Amino acid sequence: MPVEVSGATGPNADKVNGTYTATEERLNDKTVYSKLGDDSKCLYFATNKKWWVANTAVAKAGKVVGFAYTDEGLSHPTLAKQWTVWDGKTWQPQPLKASVMVSSFQFFFPFYI
Repeated sequence: MPVEVSGATGPNADKVNGTYTATEERLNDKTVYSKLGDDSKCLYFATNKKWWVANTAVAKAGKVVGFAYTDEGLSHPTLAKQWTVWDGKTWQPQPLKASVMVSSFQFFFPFYI
């Protein structure tokens, strides 16, 4: 299921906020999520045991760097209470939300009298 990350502010907000879809790739025993509409960005679990939003090439190279990260040791990014986001000068804690997107379907049932 896709993961929606929202609430980032500052100069990296457009790089962090968005919908991330699961790929078949795994890093550090966790699924890698690709940003919908911008596959140069991903959400992945790094060797420092934090979920990161980063450039895909950086993640694949095994580097621990990016635009935002979670607390250590979370089994899934949606468990984060806050993220720390790079504002261009310093790392800023922000109350970002990561949630699993659930599709809703509407069914039409004809009603006969």
